[in-house]
Amino acid sequence: MAKCVFCGEKAAFGKTLMKGVFEFKTCVSCHDTYEKVDDVVAVVDAYNAGIYEQPQALVEWMDYELEKLQKEEQSYKEWREGRESNTCPMCGGRVLRMDPVGFVTSGESWTTLNLSRLNTGSSTYEPYTCEDCGYTEFYSVDSINRAKARKKRLERIDILTPKTEE
Repeated sequence: MAKCVFCGEKAAFGKTLMKGVFEFKTCVSCHDTYEKVDDVVAVVDAYNAGIYEQPQALVEWMDYELEKLQKEEQSYKEWREGRESNTCPMCGGRVLRMDPVGFVTSGESWTTLNLSRLNTGSSTYEPYTCEDCGYTEFYSVDSINRAKARKKRLERIDILTPKTEE
């Protein structure tokens, strides 16, 4: 009899979840609970339950995932530091990142076709401005999604980081 990896109850027929690289057998209740849960949370919970047949595989995946997330975060920090320490191409002054700016495009176009409204919309840009001469460059970004992705990455790192007893 197969057991649910989260609670130890009898696993329901056809109730399996793919989390990370693992296929977990679950009961109906845990399937409904963990179906939309982040993979990291599910794998950590399965490991903590102590029911999965190969706990070392879970540990190896969690270690790999933590290392990958930490590298992504380090790359992000280096990218941010690099953007904020750029020099101005006009005067050599220091370029600073400003708050994101939203623009609305009208969709007007030089084309004679009546398809100009297809370009209507809004975009968010990050301006980088020289503190000496005022030269500004705009970089198109989706700041909200990037911030959400970073928040999720930091949460996953926190979940996977071993806690030390003090």
